Amino acid sequence: MRRCVPLHRVVPSLVLALGFAPAVAAQAATDSLPCHRTTCGLVLDWGGGSTTSSLPFDRRYGNPNDFEEKVRTGLLAHGIRVAFTGTGDLKILLRPRMNTRSMCDAMPGVNTDMSCTSMSEVTAVFTPNEATTKLPSTQNFRNRCPDPKQAMTFAQFGSYVAESIWYALEGERAKQGRPSAHC
Repeated sequence: MRRCVPLHRVVPSLVLALGFAPAVAAQAATDSLPCHRTTCGLVLDWGGGSTTSSLPFDRRYGNPNDFEEKVRTGLLAHGIRVAFTGTGDLKILLRPRMNTRSMCDAMPGVNTDMSCTSMSEVTAVFTPNEATTKLPSTQNFRNRCPDPKQAMTFAQFGSYVAESIWYALEGERAKQGRPSAHC
């Protein structure tokens, strides 16, 4: 005589087994990537001993602190754990370059005010603590808008740099779309 198992006892265990398999595989895949399993160091070198507190608030482009905040939160959104120290499995050194003659006006016109300060580009240098880790080469991220006289705010550029770092570390390998600037 054949005994049947009620369907309500089989389905939950089958759903659990099938439902967790992709999550476990995804977790294993991200754990092998840099800065997921352990915290990586993110260092901003503003040059000349400067820090964000020594840089002034700009009436057009905002606060330089917004850049650091957006980089950190943008990387965390992708599961990349960073601390603003030089320690970790990977050190990411960011060297911003400032443009002290940026356009303050929303649109160019007569007697355009060029006294604002924006960030023109950021160079990212990836340095592993182990020689076996394959990392991207040094990357330059430029602050470009469709109008060459315009630039992104510190917050917008910070978000763009975070997406670009993620793309350099993981996105390109995963065949994801390249980040684009939003001005």
